[in-house]
Amino acid sequence: MTEPAAKPKSSLKVAIIPVTAFQQNCSLIWDEASKIGAVVDPGGDLDLIEQGIKEAGIRIEKILLTHGHIDHAGGADELRAKLGVKIEGPHPADKMLLDNIEKQAQLYGIDGVRNVKPAFKKGLWVGLANAGLETVLNGASPWTLRNKADYAQLQRVDDYPVLDRGWVERTLPPRDRLQGVYYASTAHEEDQPVHLKVADTSICIGQCAEEFQNPCTRFCPAGVYEMVQDEGGKRL
Repeated sequence: MTEPAAKPKSSLKVAIIPVTAFQQNCSLIWDEASKIGAVVDPGGDLDLIEQGIKEAGIRIEKILLTHGHIDHAGGADELRAKLGVKIEGPHPADKMLLDNIEKQAQLYGIDGVRNVKPAFKKGLWVGLANAGLETVLNGASPWTLRNKADYAQLQRVDDYPVLDRGWVERTLPPRDRLQGVYYASTAHEEDQPVHLKVADTSICIGQCAEEFQNPCTRFCPAGVYEMVQDEGGKRL
């Protein structure tokens, strides 16, 4: 009787680097054999990230962005220019966040960030050509630096077709908000000041609800902003 073969050890390595005042987890992922890796969500504190790369002795091949919040993407464009690599991700739906990283920085008093865009939103070959050009121009291409007003980024729900995505009732964890926040690696103070200020909340009840379905309620896994129904009616 032969003994079962031992399971080969994975050569994939991961290092976590907390960055920015939010202490968001930036990750270094690399293959130990080839020493080739990627940086995931470089939100800022590039000196710490570069130190981690040096200590690991790895060569970064690409930057990966999971989404467009400032603590995940704020340092991506500067790091891309320094390392001469391409950025992959996030989903094109995060374009509104990526286009306004500099405005997000103003809200939190963060310096040294740049707007960034998903390079492959128009397909593989266009993305590859854009990545090469961005490397040559050191991130100074006009479409990278161009910005648009916030209100111009959001489309009305009537402009989107109703798609059957085949969604079913979720049965896997997390099932509750607390666990959702834990899995999102979100760490905020309990008494953190409110940074979303709405001058006229009647817009939230009427126009915003009808035209945009209150996108602020989906900003955060903690459900910081909610539309609630009480005795006085519906309110933010």
